[in-house]
Amino acid sequence: MARPDEMKAMEILSLYAAVWSETQKMLGAARSEDWDNLIGLEQSRRSQVEKIMQMDKGNVENREFLARKSELIRSIISADEEIKSLTHKWMDKLKETL
Repeated sequence: MARPDEMKAMEILSLYAAVWSETQKMLGAARSEDWDNLIGLEQSRRSQVEKIMQMDKGNVENREFLARKSELIRSIISADEEIKSLTHKWMDKLKETL
């Protein structure tokens, strides 16, 4: 049976993985210019991030946990940068149209 700190680490990583999954959906929506869906996905992801912020106070220091957490965060940030770029391109097109 897993220790409480191991269970907490697994739960936190599960939340990060859920955020990564939602981020991948957001990236797909941005790539297909489905802006309404992107907004809905972002709102859903925000609630997951809030859960992480409440749970992940830095008290789990397992090396494997930290490595996986870091990997997920880097992936999320990278996808967010692409989403931001795609969004800005769309906004620039919209400005030209208006």
